[in-house]
Amino acid sequence: MRRILHLLVPILFSQFAAAQNTIDFTGKINLNDDTRSTNQMARSLMGTGTVGTLGKAALQLTFVQNELSEDYSVGVGPIAGSLLLIFNNQDQIQVNFGGQPIQDPNFTTIMAPGTVSPNNSRGVYSGATSAPGAIRFTFTRTSVSPLRYNVSLTGSAVAGGQTVVLTITEAPVTLAISQVTVVDNDTGTCEIPALGSGTLALRSRPDNNRWGGGGKFIELVFSCSFSESDTLRGILLITAIDEKAGTVEFGPVTFAGSSGRFAGAGGTGQLTNLVETADGKGSVTISGSLTLAGPATPIITSVTTPYWLPNPMITQNGWIQIKGTNLVPASTPAGGMFWSGAPEFAQGRMPTETGGVGVTVNGKAAYVWWFCSKASTPACAEDQINVLTPLDDYLGVVTVAVKNGTASSGAFLANKRPITPSILRFSARGHAVATHPDGRLLGPLTLYPGQSTPGARGETVSLWTVGLGLPKTELVAGASAQTGLLPFTPACFLGGDSVQVAAALVSPGLYQLNVTIPMNASPGDNIFYCTAPESWTLPALIAVAPASGATR
Repeated sequence: MRRILHLLVPILFSQFAAAQNTIDFTGKINLNDDTRSTNQMARSLMGTGTVGTLGKAALQLTFVQNELSEDYSVGVGPIAGSLLLIFNNQDQIQVNFGGQPIQDPNFTTIMAPGTVSPNNSRGVYSGATSAPGAIRFTFTRTSVSPLRYNVSLTGSAVAGGQTVVLTITEAPVTLAISQVTVVDNDTGTCEIPALGSGTLALRSRPDNNRWGGGGKFIELVFSCSFSESDTLRGILLITAIDEKAGTVEFGPVTFAGSSGRFAGAGGTGQLTNLVETADGKGSVTISGSLTLAGPATPIITSVTTPYWLPNPMITQNGWIQIKGTNLVPASTPAGGMFWSGAPEFAQGRMPTETGGVGVTVNGKAAYVWWFCSKASTPACAEDQINVLTPLDDYLGVVTVAVKNGTASSGAFLANKRPITPSILRFSARGHAVATHPDGRLLGPLTLYPGQSTPGARGETVSLWTVGLGLPKTELVAGASAQTGLLPFTPACFLGGDSVQVAAALVSPGLYQLNVTIPMNASPGDNIFYCTAPESWTLPALIAVAPASGATR
């Protein structure tokens, strides 16, 4: 890390926030000699199994190894991890193992003790704990390529004062994603009289977009915390270090995702006078100006792909939700504003601005479909904007920013992945947005009384998804029509059984999955999920009618 700091002088910070209160400052950033490296391999396997008397659940088994091979390609060393039991979109139990890590990473069959995690169990199982008596896992590898295990579990949990049996017998799970993480973490202090004294956290990692050709490219994310709530954060998006030529190419540095009194803050600054001490520590002078957000400044609090993981992960040509304060006009009507009638559609293009609201992702304009105001729409707990992200191959941490009329937000950090596949939902419980071949809604009779009906065994139904990436055919940026077949076919499962599936992009960012319900599908709600290259969908529910009550 210290080699990188030698190359960070000087750096010009980019200014992006509207002025309300500007603070000129000079101070020091002091770095401790305590670099901690995280070299980790995580593998997640998916499957379905029956859990005691609780019924069927999607099983997400995660193996974690905190050591990597010399070429950083595979994990080595002891294994810890967890098994997540997902009964629906609301109710889940997590059982951890690793208090006694599995020492043999090449095991064929092994037993391991487990513990229920109260912090990661949700819904009716929120706060669940291990019941008296041992919880034991048995993992049996049944295939190397693809990696498959049979998982068995014995033991019980206590949830809501009731004991629930967690028995699972030889449930098969298959590798869905493997991910290598290589990160250096450093600490220190921030001594800036105009802002205060605080603690420094600095994270650096290889930039996956640009690696090779004699250069090493590092992405830095830093934060100065002046209190429990007041944290100033920033990111150096790209640093190019060409060791052979001895040259450095600096990308922009952006303050983003700050909190407390620094929420929405931006500014300019410069690092100078890098000094290393004999004990291996270092310091650098920072000077410049910081612009704090005013009462009407747009502030982003979250960026997510709907119905995917709760952390801010997005993809290109993907639908995302942006939430926060002052993001949309005060005059926004009840129910929000859609892009319907935008003049751009007459030219076959999507609007990059709707009702004075615009969004950029990694500096490129996104397409604003809809927004709502907390003040006029009770269903919106915060101001919310739904947009389609632009075409952009860049992967890693990117900035998201909002323009509301003449006011602009500070940047917010999101992690951009190749795909973030997500099944759209009708209900909080997790019923998939699905239709019969004639367009009628598919779901339990009680979901939308008089409008929704369950699927029939053997019926091919359509599910609607987002975040599946780009089709085989090249898309035209901003075009209001998008169609094409995917370069891969998702592997999808209903009630634990593999199903026939055909997938295609049918309109901007919207994908249609045609799924044939197996003839042996159980009546009632069935867990459905798909895996795709290095990713998976969160499980959803598909209602299936009894054989005698099937409706087509």
